[in-house]
Amino acid sequence: MKEKNHKTFYIPATGGLPDLGQGSACGWLHSVFCISSGGRPAAAGFSLVEVALALLVVGIGMLAILSMFPAGLDQNSRSISDTQAALFAEEVFGALRVHAETNWDGIGDTAKIPFLQAAASNNWHPDYDLSIPLNNEIYTNVYRHPNDSNIVDHAFRYRITLTTNGLIKAAALRFWPGEYGTASNPAIFYAEFFKK
Repeated sequence: MKEKNHKTFYIPATGGLPDLGQGSACGWLHSVFCISSGGRPAAAGFSLVEVALALLVVGIGMLAILSMFPAGLDQNSRSISDTQAALFAEEVFGALRVHAETNWDGIGDTAKIPFLQAAASNNWHPDYDLSIPLNNEIYTNVYRHPNDSNIVDHAFRYRITLTTNGLIKAAALRFWPGEYGTASNPAIFYAEFFKK
């Protein structure tokens, strides 16, 4: 087997082409082209197998990156739901604390306090009732854009259970995100109120 002898020639500062002589010119003009000693172009570039392997590696990397998007969107949705649940629980328990100070006997008596008024209800569409019933049943609140009732900002389902034990009244709030869905695995919030 005959070995190929490669020589590198550089263009002098005065210009002109190098003397190729009997050898080859490989590396001339920063490897723009190579000429073997037989006068034919030398093999340069990537083989089809190398290109296929590079595309496979890039494809697997892209799939891994793209697979994170649905998980991120799902986590974002859960975070929004958790925030809405916590804000709604604070709204309900805050209203019940006010009633505990002003109308202790009315808490848990649906004849005296049948519902709580939703906070900032005038910021939502006026045709939809956002009151918060206290009769231990599942209700849905749908918060619609004030100017267009077809645009739903958020919706959730909830159930409030009130119990009395002497000087302590307790409220349990079960919260489900969304207007529809299963009633299992709710987020549960609990608060107790004391008679002063």
